[in-house]
Parts: sequence; C-alpha cells; structure tokens
Amino acid sequence: MRFQAGTEDVVKELGKSCRFICFGYGAKLKTLCENTGITRLIDAVADNNDALWNTSGNIDNQKISLIGPEEIKKYLTEKHVLLITTTYYKQVQDQLCRELAIDLDIVYYFPSERDVKYEKYAELHAGEPLKDIIVFRSGLAKYVEGFDFSDNAKAMFEYMLDRGYHKKYQMIWMVKYPEAYLRYDNIENVEFVSYEWESEENKELSDKYFHAMYFAKYFFFTDTHFWLRHCRTGQLRINLWHGCGLKDRKTKNGPCRKSYDFMTVNSDTYAEIHAGEFGCDREQMLVTGLAKQDWLFRGVDLPLAELLGIPRADKYIFWLPTFRMAAEGLERLNEYILDSETGLPIVTTDQKMTELDGVLKSLNMTMLIKLHPVQDNSLIAHKSYSNIAVVDNKTLTEMDLHINSLLAQAAAIISDYSSVAIDFLLLDRPIGFALDDLKKYEESRGFVFNPIKEYLPGKEIYDFDQFIDFIKEVSQGNDSSRIRRNNLLSIFHAFNNGNNCERILESVGIKI
Repeated sequence: MRFQAGTEDVVKELGKSCRFICFGYGAKLKTLCENTGITRLIDAVADNNDALWNTSGNIDNQKISLIGPEEIKKYLTEKHVLLITTTYYKQVQDQLCRELAIDLDIVYYFPSERDVKYEKYAELHAGEPLKDIIVFRSGLAKYVEGFDFSDNAKAMFEYMLDRGYHKKYQMIWMVKYPEAYLRYDNIENVEFVSYEWESEENKELSDKYFHAMYFAKYFFFTDTHFWLRHCRTGQLRINLWHGCGLKDRKTKNGPCRKSYDFMTVNSDTYAEIHAGEFGCDREQMLVTGLAKQDWLFRGVDLPLAELLGIPRADKYIFWLPTFRMAAEGLERLNEYILDSETGLPIVTTDQKMTELDGVLKSLNMTMLIKLHPVQDNSLIAHKSYSNIAVVDNKTLTEMDLHINSLLAQAAAIISDYSSVAIDFLLLDRPIGFALDDLKKYEESRGFVFNPIKEYLPGKEIYDFDQFIDFIKEVSQGNDSSRIRRNNLLSIFHAFNNGNNCERILESVGIKI
C-alpha cells in the first residue's frame, strides 16, 4: 500500500469517477468537503472514537454513516478511494497496515503545511539518535494568558531545576511568547521556544522548534497533545494532566492510548477512571500523585497578608468555585448560564457578599476567592470588601505563584466540583462543598463518582446560611467532617508525602 499526500484538486478529479470512504470525522474532513463538494460521494466515515460508531454525522446538511475502523472492508469496492481525513494520519497509516490489513494500491492523506515542514526536517535527520532533551508544555491548544507556564508541568520543571537535572538534560519549554521568560536566560540548558515557530518562515527559529520535537527523549504536558502528533520510536510522552477531580469529561474525543504513553494519576481508583475516560490502557496510568500537589507541602516563604497585600487575619479561608460561565473566547467550555449578580454560586447577590464580608470581619478571618482560570470574572473583579479578596490567575502568573503554594496557609477551603478539593485533602483540613446547583451541574456535566454525595470528603453546603455556618465552624476550630475525610482519603490518594515529582521521574526512568 502506498500513502500519497493528496490535494483538494486531486480529490475533485477523483470525484468525477470514484466514490469515497474516509477515515477521520472532524474539522479536516469538513473543510475538505466544503472546498471540494464531495459530501454526496462519501459512503461512510470511519473513526477511532467508539462513541461515533453506528451513528450518523452531518456535513453540508447531508447525513453520513459513521463506522468503526473494522467495518471499512465492508464498504470498500473497486469504485472507492480511501481518504485519511484526520490530522493523526501517521497513526492511521500504521493502523491500516498493521491492525486492519487493508489492501489498496494507494491511500491519500492530507498533511498541513506544518506537517510537511516536520516531515522534511525528519527526512533530513533520519536515523540520528534521540538526545538528552526534555520538552515541557502546559495549557490548552488555544492560548490563554497564564496557562503557558503553569500547573503540573511547571511543578515538574521547578522540581527538576532545583535538583540539577538541567545539568544533564536540556530543558525546553514550549510557550507562545518566549520573551516573557528572559529571567531563565542565564540558567544552563534551559530554553524557551515558541510553539508558533512550527509555522515560522524564519528557518533558524523553525529549526529550533523542530529540533526539540524531533530529538527530545521526553515530553511533559498538561492538556493539549495535538502538537505531539508526530512521534519517533523511543520518545516518551507523559500527560501530567491538570487534576484528578469529581467531574466527568465534558467531551470525549476518542481513544488517547496512541496519543501519549503515560498519564499521571492520584490512586488506583483514578487509574481505572482515567483509563476509561481517556480511552487508554490501564498500564498507561502512573499512580504517582500529581506534580503540583507537592506545592501544598512546600508552601511559600512569606505570610499571605504580606505576599498578597490583604488584611491580616487569624485564619484564611479560600473559596475556589469551578467555572460555570467561561471567559470570552472560551464559551464552548460553558457548563450553563449562572443567574447571579456576582458570577458566583450561593453568594449570588451583592447584598449577600456584603453580609459575608461582615461575618468574616467579626471573626477576624479573610476569605480569598480564587476563580477558575477560564471563569468570566467581570461581575466580581472590580468590587471591594474589607475581608474578601479576589485573586485571579493573571495575578498569580505575574507573581510566579500557584494556588497550591498558597493553600499551604489555608485553614480551610470551600470548593464544589473542582479537583483542587481533592488536592487539598492531602493537608487534612476542613473542606466545604458548595452544592446549591448540584442537580443542574450533574445534568450539564456529570460526575465520575456516583452517587456523588457518598464521595464528598467534606461538609455539604446548599444555601447561604450553611455557607456562613461552615465559616463559623472553621473560626471555632470545629472539624465535623474529619472522619469522613479520613475514610475517603485512600480512594483519592495512594500517597501523602509530597514526593510526587520524584515518583514520576522514577516511573519514566529519568535520572540525573
């Protein structure tokens, strides 16, 4: 079987005498259909996402049968041409030859300009061995300020830097704006490269990008893995992800077992959950704990009041609600529209915020509200209170801080369905769960634990009065849910000693 890069003109010409079977239902197929008009000539589209099998898709208002890869042979005739219409065409090429044993003279795939550039670089350096290079990346495929150098990838990077791993390995960060990280310029073997150099016309810059991608032995990342679609034998891709929490995945985009090699999780329970949720094999799950959980045990050197410029208090309580309404440009992530003057659950009016502020002041407590990084904070960000402070992701990024480092000084937290509550469980301190929209959230998103109430390691809060009662409990030193936390701890965590980064490195064989 010969694989040949196709073009839209080639497809139009083939469409004059042939019909098509496609492999890959997504944006690439839809674009190809829009630009060539072949939708009516497609008899079936195969995809590795088993959620699509035996359903139908819709392109240009025409229904298309969606099938599993094993069914391709049933549809193929001598009149058909097979088109690989996914960006993961390398994986599909291998799958067609090895697993499916499809026998065709020629199969067309459609590489992007970026793919072509990588393939040319790979041909030029074919056979050259991998090097001691480790590449890091965090955040989404779409740039969001504050995501590019954060989360578990940053925790791993800092740990390795502190312990001198950069003396053996070149450590490269993929970010959008390398110039924002000049503070690392004088550190041996540390470099920041723009992931946008993948399409850079300047050869010196594009070669820096492709050199890292082609020669690195290890890749650590947190969310998007599309950039790792070209992978050499021997390269290890470790998905550090961003949290082991309570929420179900919003979308399931097909199996990921071939998209990366390993994923880190907190416990055996999460190993089973994430293997199923992400379409991976159980053996790909590394039960090590997450890298950023180590920050909980290290904390920060300065008191919170001095560090953040907030009122001094006897106790600090953090409120970390997960997002319901995403910031502009990320609306696709919305759970639902929250009817609230403040943009917050439970404390939904300005009057309640004022009352909450008064209670905190009377107890000499300060509440820090840390909104989710993609949350629309426009309703609360510019309001001022004496004992309530709003901390956003941009501020923490500018200060080079992570929320887990601050939580080391928290007397308690209030959360809901966010994975931060599962992280904080390691400190064995009170947790309140704000659940006023539990039913609506369950219908919108769903949970990986059911019934969810049996898996909440803290006090349940359903209204404003219970919210205030929890704060008063914390003020008085009461801890009514401690036994509940301890009973659930082993479900959520296999380890509780702040050595997760060390375990991860040992698991993938990275040594100084």
